[in-house]
Order: sequence, then C-alpha cells, then structure tokens
Amino acid sequence: MNKIRAEYHKTEYTNGPHLVMMIDGVQLNKIAETIDYHGHLKGLVSTLLNGWLYNKNEEEVVWERIDLRPNEIKIVPILMCPDDCDFSCTVVVVEMKLDGDTVKWNKLGIDETLTRADNPKTVGRNIKWFQNIGPFEFRKDDFYHCINTFKKEKIKIDQQ
Repeated sequence: MNKIRAEYHKTEYTNGPHLVMMIDGVQLNKIAETIDYHGHLKGLVSTLLNGWLYNKNEEEVVWERIDLRPNEIKIVPILMCPDDCDFSCTVVVVEMKLDGDTVKWNKLGIDETLTRADNPKTVGRNIKWFQNIGPFEFRKDDFYHCINTFKKEKIKIDQQ
C-alpha cells in the first residue's frame, strides 16, 4: 500500500511553498519529471491548488472528477503547467478508481486532447500513458485526507 499526503513545498518554477501531493514521501511532480517528455514535465503543480486554475470551468472539472464513486473509473487532471495554469498547456491525468477501502491510481499519463482548452470536459479523451510509473494504491482515508487538505485551503482562501 502506498502513502499519500499533502505538504507544503516549493516547486521549480514557483516563488514560494504551496501544497503538493506526496506519494511515498516524494512530490508527485518529481515522480512525473522522471518521464522523458521533451522537458514539458518539469515543475508541474497540482490542479487542486485554490485559485491557480484561471478557468472556473476547468476547476469544476477537476473537483467533479476527484469526487470518486465506488467502482467508477475516472480520468482526473492532477498536474498542470504553472505558467499557464489552465488546460491549454501540459496536463497530467490519473486513471483513478475507488475500490472498497482503497483508491487505486491505475496509470498516469499526459493529456493530448486537442479540444480540452476550449471544452474542459473533454480532458482525458486522448492520453499518452506513462510507462514505469504506478500503479499506486492508497488507503481511502489517507487519500481523502490529502484531498481535504487542498479543499480546506480552498475554503479558507474563498472566505477571505
């Protein structure tokens, strides 16, 4: 069983620390950087960061998809380019499934859907799956604790 949590860290192209997903003690963006994809995977940030996605429709897609239902497979946008902070640039997705008391990340990949910037709901239709990353399996409680850490940050900032 893998471990997942949210922690504050600085990523390569940001000015200061922000929430990042940690998988077995390693930043998810660092795990993605191990894939050779023409340098487009360096310094990615979470799509769950409050206020970072400029497009509210894209934000809605992310939060709707991260809300898993038992035995339903969802393609969840999980990392994005910190320069554009939208679906027009690099987007890493995860195939997720809630299976009893575990959340399974079957595979990770880069979204290559051409229409995703104009129609955010199409993100995940065309994916180049990474080899040698995953699968990961987390305790359901640990997964939702991580997601809720991002959600609490969102609520706290929304109320300011």
